[in-house]
Amino acid sequence: MDAIIQEPKIWVAVAFFLFMLGFIRFALPMILRGLDNRAGAIATELSEATRLRNEAQSLLDQYRQHQADVMKESADMLEHARLETENMKKDAAAALQTMIERRTKLAHERIARAESDALTAMKRQLSTVAIAAATSIVSQAPADSGAALTEDTLKALDRLVH
Repeated sequence: MDAIIQEPKIWVAVAFFLFMLGFIRFALPMILRGLDNRAGAIATELSEATRLRNEAQSLLDQYRQHQADVMKESADMLEHARLETENMKKDAAAALQTMIERRTKLAHERIARAESDALTAMKRQLSTVAIAAATSIVSQAPADSGAALTEDTLKALDRLVH
């Protein structure tokens, strides 16, 4: 038995066996616990990352939907603006046509008034010339031809015309 105690290979084997027993008994549970904790932390991080990815995808979908809504709304606004522009153009054309017609009518009325005034002035001038001519003719006629009656008639006619 002395030989067994003095054999180094046996002591190495016993030491290895004790080391393995201590390792399995004390160190291995701690290592396994650490690995389990690390696996739990990784699982938690993975679930958090999945949750964040799902939230990001949801937000992306919402923003895409919002963008589509905004694009549709802006297209509607552009169409509305185009229709309003066409209506304004039509209204402006109608207003311009009405204004042209009104000004044309006013111009025709002014021309008619000017013609009327010119005719009236011409008639007055003509009557004045006719009265003057008649007066001249009557004044050259003999005195017994009823000059007094003619003179009164001419004065009355002059008052009526002017």
